[in-house]
Amino acid sequence: MELKILRVKLSDGSYIPIMFNDHIPYYIVFKYSILGIKYKSYKSQYNYLLDIKKFIEFLHKKNINLEKEILNNNPIEILHSINNLLSWKITLKSRTKKTKKNSQNHLFNFDQFLINIHKFLVWCITNYCDSSYIEILNNIISVNKLNIKRNSQYTSLKENQIEQLYELISHSNSLNPFISNNRLRNYIIVKILIETGIRLSELLNLKTDDFIRDNGLVYLQIIERLNDSQETRKNKPLLKNDLGQRIVAVSPELYLLIDKYIIRFRKKNKSNSFLLTNYSNGKPLSKSSISNLFKTLSQRLEFTITPHQFRHYFAERMLNFLLEKKGIDMDRAKDELRIICGWSLNSRMPNLYAKNYIALLANQHNMDRIKTKYEDV
Repeated sequence: MELKILRVKLSDGSYIPIMFNDHIPYYIVFKYSILGIKYKSYKSQYNYLLDIKKFIEFLHKKNINLEKEILNNNPIEILHSINNLLSWKITLKSRTKKTKKNSQNHLFNFDQFLINIHKFLVWCITNYCDSSYIEILNNIISVNKLNIKRNSQYTSLKENQIEQLYELISHSNSLNPFISNNRLRNYIIVKILIETGIRLSELLNLKTDDFIRDNGLVYLQIIERLNDSQETRKNKPLLKNDLGQRIVAVSPELYLLIDKYIIRFRKKNKSNSFLLTNYSNGKPLSKSSISNLFKTLSQRLEFTITPHQFRHYFAERMLNFLLEKKGIDMDRAKDELRIICGWSLNSRMPNLYAKNYIALLANQHNMDRIKTKYEDV
């Protein structure tokens, strides 16, 4: 058995990862790809298949044929084999460099691996086996899952870093590293990320007509674009979840800049209406193009800057504004943050930002307490 995951181009120009076994698509995994996880991004699909590949190889060493057992409605050996994954995990762990950080990441990755295998097996049992096996599977997974949480730290941006960035990408700045025709577009990219905190995939999906004006306010609408005939990128940007579809307000100043960019600098190309395009050929910008843009900015600044850091920056400032300026309670603030950022209902991110906000506030209060104590002496 030789399993490989290859990138395959579909008739609509999009790409999906497919698992092959000795040059033939692995039937049950192939069906899972096109039916079970078809709406996920290419990267997410690939990660699922990678974990499934590891699991099938693990079963193969135990002389268990996953496809055969599933199609014969006899998955019990597969389910019981999950109990042996713990020793397999320890073996893998012993091959890695033994540091606290790597150990933590390894345990978290094992839990994520187990989650992905669980979803795959639930799909297999639902479609090919007796449903009673699902309860057995759930019990086995709950016993083996380690419930390790990823480190809650993240890297955001500070106000002085935002100021330095704005100064660098100013159109009139001689140190601006981009050619004149791309400067307004790149400034708009940064401005949108700062004002809205949208994900990179959502940014790349924006089209010129995705802006709504209503009673003097301007909103950008984020919508899923499945089977879009204008989409030509190999790594198609997709929304992360159903709640990703939403509207987010932007400033009138940003809208005017976007309007100016569309009229004067965006390459006229009838083949697509994506907002952010390559000036030379009019094709929509790719993730790699944005990555190179921020790599160039990082080289000129004294710190590393990535698109996702703006999302952290936005969430922190938004939560602070809701609590301190609008005076609403924490639960309502987290609900608003969840909606405007497009997080799923089970996402832990609003709680993470709330936790960090409270921790920062607690330390500030402690410093005030210490200062008061010494002033009273």
